[in-house]
Amino acid sequence: MTKFTVFFRFLWFATIVSILFIDRNKPIMIYTLIFILLILTVITVIRAIESRNQWRRMIDEGDVEIKDKISFD
Repeated sequence: MTKFTVFFRFLWFATIVSILFIDRNKPIMIYTLIFILLILTVITVIRAIESRNQWRRMIDEGDVEIKDKISFD
């Protein structure tokens, strides 16, 4: 596991914990948390798309024997 993955998972964990303990009376805390959630969501979507593209390349190159088993009928 790369250092970025460990850091990224820790950020998600810290964000979820901070949601539980946020002071809802302070707008700056609310806006900061929303901004962090948006950034983490964008990074997650980009990583998912990149992972999908890597799997597609592996299937096209024949590294994975799944192409013949999938039926699109």
